[in-house]
Amino acid sequence: MMKMESENLIYLKKVTQNIFSNPTFLKMYKKDAYYEEGEASAIIIPDSLDEFVNVVKVCIDKKIKFLVRGSGTNYTGGTIPQDCIVIVTTKLNKIIEINTEMEYAIVEPGVINEQLNNALSKFNYKFTPDPTSFNICTIGGNVSENAGGPNCLFYGVTHDHILGLEIMLLDGTIMKIGSLEGFLPYNNFKSLLVGSEGTLCIILKIWVKIIKKEENIINLRIECKDNTIATTLIDSLFSTGVLPNILEMIAQPAIPDKEIAKHFNSILLLRFAGNNSYVEYCKNKILPLIISRECEYEFFDEDIMYVRAKLIKERKIQLSKLTNIKPKQYLTDCVVPRSKLGDILTFISELSIKYDVVILNTFHAGDGNIHPTILYEDNEKERRILSKVKEEILEKCLALSGSISAEHGIGIEKKDYLSKMFNNHEIELMELVKSTLDPYNILNPDKIFKWGDFN
Repeated sequence: MMKMESENLIYLKKVTQNIFSNPTFLKMYKKDAYYEEGEASAIIIPDSLDEFVNVVKVCIDKKIKFLVRGSGTNYTGGTIPQDCIVIVTTKLNKIIEINTEMEYAIVEPGVINEQLNNALSKFNYKFTPDPTSFNICTIGGNVSENAGGPNCLFYGVTHDHILGLEIMLLDGTIMKIGSLEGFLPYNNFKSLLVGSEGTLCIILKIWVKIIKKEENIINLRIECKDNTIATTLIDSLFSTGVLPNILEMIAQPAIPDKEIAKHFNSILLLRFAGNNSYVEYCKNKILPLIISRECEYEFFDEDIMYVRAKLIKERKIQLSKLTNIKPKQYLTDCVVPRSKLGDILTFISELSIKYDVVILNTFHAGDGNIHPTILYEDNEKERRILSKVKEEILEKCLALSGSISAEHGIGIEKKDYLSKMFNNHEIELMELVKSTLDPYNILNPDKIFKWGDFN
């Protein structure tokens, strides 16, 4: 592990007392939701935005490598330290303003997704991006990864709900970008930064778009005899012109209920929301499609958060039941066109047999965003198998005109696969953006790109 130079430590201690280098703290922040670990030279947890800014300015001035992280829910290793300082934003959790007249809120980067929605609920408003980790992930992290979640089918991803940002560039400049009054006219710059995985700038404040909650919400559970019925039902649903707010799918062997699993191979969870007449219209459109395929179905009137919790609970139950077989779980993220869901599910099933591994499928079916979860033993042999399974799934997604990532990013997990999706010129262009904004490669170093020398 690289130890911080004593001179740098002295400079940092001039602007913060919240710096830690004892083994306990270093261990806590050496990894995120990805299975690999890194090494941090120190952990800094600022108490305020001003302290955060001062710490970052020292890092920039002294060219100290650092990364900024929130709750560490990243599945691609994007917040795993590569011999650098980790600056943690979890105490930067102020909701600065809620403006229902102009329909926006201003938050610090450490505000939790659920925290913001709880505050908005008092005004009958909501912030729609809803990653599965909504109860612990930060808005700053959502912006860095351009997070999706079930709601993005209808409402769009995080980028579509960011009105503006206050950022610090790697020369120390603090600027506002976006489309609100008084902001500099760099709205397209926002598109570059949202989803850049914390590698191009430091986020200080976020202006998010908020919307009123819908008048009526219904949730629908559909049990299908096989994946073909489920995927063709999905295609037929969209051909009617009806757009669900949420469309999730759980496919075998991820169905936890043994009785259901005897008769059905997949479960669809849908949400329709809007005014009463629109919701009734959606019901009338989809019911004939369900009945004609001899699927079982049930409507739920509960709030969408109940359905989300139910989906997550079912998945966790299934995982816990299988941990006696394989104690570790690896979840990856990729995407195919919705019309190719049947193809990728069949391929994953064949891979499961080929490599004798258990692969669970619970995913965002509405936009083709799959999340295969591979169970494995933590040993060298099974790590090699895991790597092969992951590689074959990603290559199949590309062959089906999909992508190696939908919402989790590249991080360190997929940088070896970037060249399978982009040619050298395209990657060099992306590296040029990074080297222009971060010429010394000090911000979240060694992520996304396999090669490229910025030093």
